[in-house]
Amino acid sequence: MNSVFGCALLVLSSLAVIVAASPAFALLLPPLAAAYAALGGRYRNVARELKRAEAVAEAPMLSSLAETVAGLTTIRAYGAVRPTASALSF
Repeated sequence: MNSVFGCALLVLSSLAVIVAASPAFALLLPPLAAAYAALGGRYRNVARELKRAEAVAEAPMLSSLAETVAGLTTIRAYGAVRPTASALSF
């Protein structure tokens, strides 16, 4: 939590220095803040959906791998290591 406050303080102090050096920049801050908020919200939505799609895509592969590891003694007992390994090559 300390790093969040430090980062926020750094951003605010940087903006204060910029506005002090160029007061006209203060007029651009509200539209820039609105654009940043809009793009940030859009990015979060897209990132969340991408993470969900990635989890759905990985589920069958992880399930197959978990089943193979669980049945490894049986696979070795029947001598089916080579066919199982070729079936698992994703």
